[in-house]
Amino acid sequence: MLRLRRQVQLLANKVSKTLHYRESRVTLSLVVSALVVGVLVGLAAVAFDAMVHMMGTFTHNVKASLGGVLGTVVAVLTPALGGLLITPIVVRWSPDVRGSGIPFVMLAVSNFAGRMPKRIAFWRPIASTLSIGTGASLGTEGPVVQMGASIASIFSDIFRISDERRRNLAVVATASGYAAAFNAPIAGVMFSLEVILGNFGNRAFASVVIGAVAASAVSQGILGRAPAFAVPDIYTLGHPSELLFYALLGVGSAFVGILLIRFEVWGEQLAHALNLSDWWRPTLGGLLVGLIGLGLPQVLGRSYETTQAFLNNIMPGIALTVLLI
Repeated sequence: MLRLRRQVQLLANKVSKTLHYRESRVTLSLVVSALVVGVLVGLAAVAFDAMVHMMGTFTHNVKASLGGVLGTVVAVLTPALGGLLITPIVVRWSPDVRGSGIPFVMLAVSNFAGRMPKRIAFWRPIASTLSIGTGASLGTEGPVVQMGASIASIFSDIFRISDERRRNLAVVATASGYAAAFNAPIAGVMFSLEVILGNFGNRAFASVVIGAVAASAVSQGILGRAPAFAVPDIYTLGHPSELLFYALLGVGSAFVGILLIRFEVWGEQLAHALNLSDWWRPTLGGLLVGLIGLGLPQVLGRSYETTQAFLNNIMPGIALTVLLI
């Protein structure tokens, strides 16, 4: 009986050591893969930011060098040209890159274990560079999130990663892209866990943090430590009663966000109702944006400078209201 107990105990110890070893290997694999994906997405985000900046600088210099009536005409037509250039991409070569890309990533994570078409990693930065660089009123966060998720999907295919880890790496990549784009790793982590994944599991949380920090380190090492938006010291809490106004601001912003989304949906429905061809919609949209930008150039491109001017409180209230509309 004593001998049997010893054998059972030895077997239990072997099983325990094996399980601990396997668990350690899985944890180490998660850490390394999250680190690698974070670095890759961080490099891709930096390259994408450089492409958008160079394209925007080029178009700005062309318009400034022409000047006069010709410069004005070119300024109006430049977003339309960008729409024309991206048309074959969004209509035929890679329709998946339409829109912000975030809903596409959410669907891929929830329904397809993070699987993304490989072509997105190539066409997404090209299409977004052409559209944003020529004046389309868009941000870079959506494109870089979708591009990052596609990179994670390619990485998972190469190393034949399981569906559970593939989904996790897709979330890691979205956090990494967001963190690198805005130099804000905490915001990237919260965005990915809340919006993309929808839960805050311990293992997911740890790997997402690792990826976001790695991408942010890459971004800071190349672009510098400055955040996307420098918040002045004037934004301080002077009295606890001010929290009420912050709460009202949050509620008001929510309604504005809902209204913006409804207008976007209404715009798509209108385009369908007018039976506009997919081959002409980007060009027509770019022309309309160019006409708006003729009177309000602040709406063109990703508008980082305009947002910073808002934060610095150097724009009059009427300008804020007009740009909001």
